[in-house]
Amino acid sequence: MKSFLTSKAAFFILFAIILFLAFFFRIIGLEKRPLHTDEAVHGVKFGYLLENDDYRYDPHEYHGPTLIFSTLVPAWIKGSQNIKNVSVTMLRSVPVFYGMLLVIITLSLLPLTKRSVTLSAALLTAVSPAFVFFSRYYIMEIMLVLFTVALILSLHRYYLSLQMRWIILAGALAGLMHATKETCIITWIAVFSAGIMVLLTKKGELRKTWQRLPKAHLVTGLLSAKIVSSLLFTSFFRHPRGIIDSILTFQIYLNRGSGDLTAHIHPWFSYFQWLLWNKQTGTPLWTEFWILSLGMVGALRIFSSPPQKHRHFWQFLTIYTLLMTLIYAAIPYKTPWSMLSFYHGWLLLAAFAVAELAAQRASRIFIIVYIFLGCSHLSLQSWQLIHDHDTDESNPYIYAHTHRDIYKLVDGIHELCRASTQGQKECLEIICPGDDYWPLPWYLRDCANVGYYNHVDLQYPAARIIVSSPSMQEGLVAKLYELPPPGQRNLYIPFFKNGVLLRDGVELDLYVRKDLWDEWYQNSP
Repeated sequence: MKSFLTSKAAFFILFAIILFLAFFFRIIGLEKRPLHTDEAVHGVKFGYLLENDDYRYDPHEYHGPTLIFSTLVPAWIKGSQNIKNVSVTMLRSVPVFYGMLLVIITLSLLPLTKRSVTLSAALLTAVSPAFVFFSRYYIMEIMLVLFTVALILSLHRYYLSLQMRWIILAGALAGLMHATKETCIITWIAVFSAGIMVLLTKKGELRKTWQRLPKAHLVTGLLSAKIVSSLLFTSFFRHPRGIIDSILTFQIYLNRGSGDLTAHIHPWFSYFQWLLWNKQTGTPLWTEFWILSLGMVGALRIFSSPPQKHRHFWQFLTIYTLLMTLIYAAIPYKTPWSMLSFYHGWLLLAAFAVAELAAQRASRIFIIVYIFLGCSHLSLQSWQLIHDHDTDESNPYIYAHTHRDIYKLVDGIHELCRASTQGQKECLEIICPGDDYWPLPWYLRDCANVGYYNHVDLQYPAARIIVSSPSMQEGLVAKLYELPPPGQRNLYIPFFKNGVLLRDGVELDLYVRKDLWDEWYQNSP
């Protein structure tokens, strides 16, 4: 029995069970949670690519094109040809796929460490609420983490073997990181700095390493990165301007990270607050203390009694994780998903700690109980996050998320369109200050005549269906009842008694012209 438990067969059986658990958490109920604003923006951007076979990179918004181009694969598989055929599940299947690859890539740790470290890393990635939650979000973060891990592993393989294939792969991964999100530059700085620090710990190692590296390999790696990045940013060389914009964007995001967007400015400790302790009356305790505590143990152990095999790799990973954590904590601009870039390092260090402590008799029972309780609680939180609290403000990973009222609003609009003789061609006006109407463009993608405004436009006649922020009421009253001459004024009726929430603190009202209201009322059950 003991020999079976330590065999390759047992390892792969356990790994398969972990993969199933990871897939279950990531795939169930993808349609249930309404799209976040960022998800909807990316979805509409993808719809334009799908329908027009064209993509232009915008250095001011939307991040890189990797997510958008990746979504072509499930669209082609399903045979979707326009945005109306694209579902939320199709969009979110992309981060689910990359989230599964993030679990699978832990197999690449096998040459570097024990099987128990690989299993622990896979298990923690599978059940971590943060990684579960954002593997179901149609944003770039999971992809960036995956490419980062693959880059580090490829660079380590190259350091050991000096085989050109590894530096070409590392370059391609760096190019994918660049084409995924602008924050890749933070990761590159941390990777480079951690590598230099590790080499400096051994006298003369930095100079020896530089002397033994074929310079042609370094040029080849940089060329590989540039080719991959340029292919995606230029939409496969159809828009050469994308190469320049992909560089100019760093200045834009540097300004943003230093505090240009006050809505996303948070104290240095916010990431730790989101990860370590969130408890409100009547809601579950949200915490990933289990992982972070083990990660700190792993970091201490690596430097106090480093492993004999691949010592430099684990020291590098520790320094890299600490640098990433410090940099992200120091940057004022913070969103919950951004922390995944440094948090994954702590997860790998936690896996190292689990294996090391389990190998010692004195701590074996303690660590087994600790990891059992920890993974059970993490799994419970993951289930609660995707099932009962997927839009709840008590959820630490919910950030300005769309309220479930969006479904009520959209259903009401579609009911009115069905009652209209114009059908989906019925005209709609969406009026919200600051263009704060997302994700409505996604949910109204099947409506042909929708106008989106950040003010009440007095030049054009009012549509029969109007969605408006309460702050626009004064201008709307003027447009509907003061400007039109007597005899040309139409009565508008609120469709909902108390309005609806777009997200917490953002309310919308739906108004219907009397003639359309009568048509709908007569046809309603």
